[in-house]
Amino acid sequence: MPIATPEQKRLRTTYCNLMEEIKLRVCIAGKARNGEYNLPDLPALEFSALQLRLICETISLASLVAHGDDPRAKTNKMKDAYRADWILNALESMHADFYPIAGSTHIEHANGHLEFINYEFDPLPKAELLRIYRKCDEYLHAGDFGSLDNRHEGELNFKLVEDALPKIAGLLKFHKIKLVAPEEELWVWMGGDEPIRAKLIAPVENYLFESVSPRAGRD
Repeated sequence: MPIATPEQKRLRTTYCNLMEEIKLRVCIAGKARNGEYNLPDLPALEFSALQLRLICETISLASLVAHGDDPRAKTNKMKDAYRADWILNALESMHADFYPIAGSTHIEHANGHLEFINYEFDPLPKAELLRIYRKCDEYLHAGDFGSLDNRHEGELNFKLVEDALPKIAGLLKFHKIKLVAPEEELWVWMGGDEPIRAKLIAPVENYLFESVSPRAGRD
């Protein structure tokens, strides 16, 4: 099997850095929801919804990064894309297994082979991620003239945020993502509650992952 090229190593490092960004946004969205920033409820909900939307976009961009050495990912249209729905649909046309796959653990066999153990269910399927992404729009606009009378009445509903954050964490905490070549994939460990950086786990020694580390030089 081939050793990673410099471009592939750069893309893997970028992938880990994007996972770190997602981890931070999950944390601050949860803190906003729990009142730790002392925001009024409406701005707290809007802020949390903004983080959710950015998380969805970052997951889609990370999926694109994982396939960044494919010539089809280097078109000007792909380079300029930012909408999660457009990117994910474009990737699906390029590669059937383009989306992160959640795992529960991995097993190291006596012969040194590592086996990725999938979750029994998908914590955040692509369709659900896109539903969350589009639902966030409702919280990121001031509304229309006809709805202004109800804008400050009743209790605000944080259910979108409360439901989405555990799904995002479940998908990404330990996951793999297929690369362009069918036999190649990234395994990524995000850590639990402890402040650990996202890192790659190598299923094959010295193959693709030997010198990849996120945000080199940072504490």
